[in-house]
Amino acid sequence: MLTIKNWAEKIPVISLGLVLLLQGCSPSGPHALLDGIKRLDRGDTAGALPCLRRAAELLSTNAPAWNYLGIACHRSGDLPGAILAYQRALLLDHDLFEAHYNLGCAWMDQNRMDPAKLEFTTYTLRRPNAVEGWLKLGSAQLRSARVEPQSRELLTAERSFTEALRLSALNPEALNGIGLTRLERSRPREAVQYFEAALRQQKDYAPALLNLGVVAQVYLNNRELALQKYRDYLALPVRGAAWEAVNAAIQRIQVESGGGTPRPYEAPPAAHAPTNSASRPAAAGNPPASRGVGTVSEPSGSGAEPARPSSPPATVPIAGGERYAYAAPKPAVAGDTAAAHRVLQQGILAHQESRLPEAMQFYAQAIQLDPAYFDAYYDLGLAATSAGRLTQALNALETALVLRPDSLDARYYFGLALKQGGFFVDAANELERLLSTSPGQARAHLAAADLYAKNLRQPARAREHYLKALEADPHLSQAAAIRDWLTIHTR
Repeated sequence: MLTIKNWAEKIPVISLGLVLLLQGCSPSGPHALLDGIKRLDRGDTAGALPCLRRAAELLSTNAPAWNYLGIACHRSGDLPGAILAYQRALLLDHDLFEAHYNLGCAWMDQNRMDPAKLEFTTYTLRRPNAVEGWLKLGSAQLRSARVEPQSRELLTAERSFTEALRLSALNPEALNGIGLTRLERSRPREAVQYFEAALRQQKDYAPALLNLGVVAQVYLNNRELALQKYRDYLALPVRGAAWEAVNAAIQRIQVESGGGTPRPYEAPPAAHAPTNSASRPAAAGNPPASRGVGTVSEPSGSGAEPARPSSPPATVPIAGGERYAYAAPKPAVAGDTAAAHRVLQQGILAHQESRLPEAMQFYAQAIQLDPAYFDAYYDLGLAATSAGRLTQALNALETALVLRPDSLDARYYFGLALKQGGFFVDAANELERLLSTSPGQARAHLAAADLYAKNLRQPARAREHYLKALEADPHLSQAAAIRDWLTIHTR
């Protein structure tokens, strides 16, 4: 049987700005690091390795140097070396979240799903708007579900892919991932809808072509559709890992259909995949792609309508809501941070497994151990918001902002929690405050525009923020819907 694939996404790349924070080091260390990074960007992994080993030796307390060494080892196929380097980077700087992501990828490549999920969960908690984190977390959860079919991993995997779809509407990889979870839940017709939706967004998206062909052949007995998708897959300019298996499947289908002994498929010359380069700030690199998520199981029946992307913004007359009574908590004295961090990690694991009440208990325990621990308040706020416990969420996020007033993430999610609680004016105020110090935040402009359009009935203000959101990020997934709204709501 063919294997259904879930193509691995790119891993982000660390900004060179981090490399410049090397004060007090000998010149040869930074030079070796910069040379190694340049070689990685050119795809010269073999040349980058000795440079980065030298850099890590000379800059032994510099976390980005170890992270880059991990990337080079990862790309060269030295997974044990990559894991050790990433772990060393995190030992030096636990908040280098891109190293968490890279370490998760390395664990996945070793088929170690439990530690991989923990690393991706840590990454998504700190980078909740990073689509690639949710896609990787969903992939790891899906692979775990195939090993333990009776676990809740399928539901958590679908939630992760759905979150990726929320952040990047019509993302083909997220649609493909949801299709895979529906197939594992014995709903092949729903899976087909998602694979087809992925192909509507990207007609040459190899995973969805392959998956749709497999489902058509194995589950729906639709040989014509299977042949069509298999041939589309074989015709792609880059030969995929399943090329030979798909070609053999075409031969079998034609023979079984009475077509005699066919000639092997003649494909165009295989092209080489482009080398990924460093293009995104505060990211980590491109270790080798994952090989997929396993084989499919036997189906039975179909289910409900699939979820749909979020609707375009609209002006809906809703009352302004109540005002929030700020608690104005006082800064606390720090406690046992090391012990609090250990408890926090247990909370993160429970959070990843959607055990929200247990996660919140761990976060609260971490706060008791260190009443000035920002991370514990922040994570408690996120978990309580997800659980619908808004009073607890608002208190936690407000306290987090007292501890770290310049945290963009904490203020952003505080604003969203205020909106969820019906405190629309206060939510808008918090988002405006965020934007006064960081005007390029497209997500905050979008959230503010949504408030003004839907809840505060101020279309002029909504228009201002929608325009600024498009200016900050012209490629927003909601760009088309926003432009439609702007066309309708002219001045």
